[in-house]
Order: sequence, then structure tokens, then C-alpha cells
Amino acid sequence: SHQSTMEKLVSNIHPDDIKKFQKTNGEFTDVGGWPGVTMNQDGEVTRIIWEGTFENPGQLDVQWVPPTVKEFVAKNCKLTSIGNLDRLPDSLENLDVSCNEVSGPLSFANLPKNLKHMNISENKFSGPLELDKLPANIEHVELRKNGFVGELPLVDLPNSLLTFFADENQFCGPLNLSSLPKKMRRLNVSNNRLEGEAKFTQLPENMISLYAMNNQLIGMGEISNIPQALESIKVEGNLFSGYSIEGAVPQSMREVTVTVREGLDVERSDAVVVKT
Repeated sequence: SHQSTMEKLVSNIHPDDIKKFQKTNGEFTDVGGWPGVTMNQDGEVTRIIWEGTFENPGQLDVQWVPPTVKEFVAKNCKLTSIGNLDRLPDSLENLDVSCNEVSGPLSFANLPKNLKHMNISENKFSGPLELDKLPANIEHVELRKNGFVGELPLVDLPNSLLTFFADENQFCGPLNLSSLPKKMRRLNVSNNRLEGEAKFTQLPENMISLYAMNNQLIGMGEISNIPQALESIKVEGNLFSGYSIEGAVPQSMREVTVTVREGLDVERSDAVVVKT
């Protein structure tokens, strides 16, 4: 039953936090009355929204998320482990376990096939990632503020992706923007160790913002074929020798910020405010 499954889900959180789901005698209350839990008319759990619900370090094992759950949020809950994401139910569309203390490597190989939104930001995940293993229909991925390493092959991102935030990790290697998903709107790869030449000449037509600040990108920052929807490009804090903006600038464009190195120790930051 969903009652027993949910009891297993919370069995390893801190005893002081388990009390939120128990009577004074220690028995679990009916899951339909648990904070953050939504059920349908058939008595099946469909949403679990725990945001700041747990106040002490503890663990959840997501293999016990009921198979009818479409949205699972355990944000800012002091979690140190969530089990294996491979065991999440296929029904899941929205996963948010951001702002916890979860560590270790991560595999995208068997994530739920219906997953649309995934936010695992502000944890302690580490290791390389296989972006080509993301679910085919995913739209929003947030990986910011972890310890991920290795290259960041953006050419492997699924065609469905609209938002990809991977800032404040330790990704290295080249930044290839030539084959981003056609629907992509927002990209942030700032504060990593990306290097080599980067060209901003083949951005998707729906792109709104592109941030690649504080990496080790070099060469001439070429910006051309600017998408009509684009509002902001921020690439300051790199090692560009110069930059050029070619072609028509769309009405939506608010800013381009870039750092130019003028000699070994001299940097000049330009904020080109195209439209105020």
C-alpha cells in the first residue's frame, strides 16, 4: 500500500523529523494527512512537496517514492543521501532535491523517461556526467553548485532541452556552442574551468540568455547571427583577446559583457549596454 511505502521512504530521516508523520505514541498517521503529500481520489500519492520540512541531517531512499508520483520535491531538507536515482518511478515528471548535502557520483542512464524538470543544484555531487543519457523529453536541468568534473559536451544534450544550468562546478575542456538544442532558451556554464576558443555565432533562435563567465576561454569573442529573442550574453572573467559583434542587434538585447586581456596582467571589462 502507499501507506507502508511512504513509511519506508521516511524511515531513515532523523527521529525528531519522523515525528511530523507520527502520533504521540509513535504510530504513523494516515499518509493522506502528511505535510506536503497530495493524493488522488483513488488514495494514491501523486505529489510530495517537502521544502525545508526536515531540520536535522537524514536520509531518504527514492526507491520508495510511490509509482503514481509525478512531482517529488525534497529541497533544503538537510539530506545526506537520497539513494539511487535509477529507482525513481517512471511516472515522475518533476524532481527537485536541491540545497541538500548529498554526495557521490551520479548516473543519468536510467532516469524516469517522463522526467521534464530536474534540479539537483547546491549539493555535493561529484564525478563526470554523461549528458547523452538524459531522458529524451527533459526540458529543464539544473546542476549548479556541485563538484562535477570532466568535459561538458553540450552537443550531447537532448533536443527537447530549454534550460541548462551547470554553473559553479569544475567542468573543463572546450565550450562548443555550435550544436545546442534548437529549442534552448537559457544556458549558464559560468564559474567552471572551460577553456579554448569559444564562438557565439550559431546560437539557437529562441535563446534568451547565455552566461559563460569566469572560465578560461580565449581568442576573439565572435558574436554574430544574434537570435531575435536574445537579451543577454555575459562572458566576463575569461581570457579573450578581443570581441566583435556583427549583424543586426535584436530589440530585445539588453547587454553584452566581456573581459578583454590587454597584456599579461591588464584586463579591461566592457559592458556593452545595447539597450537600456
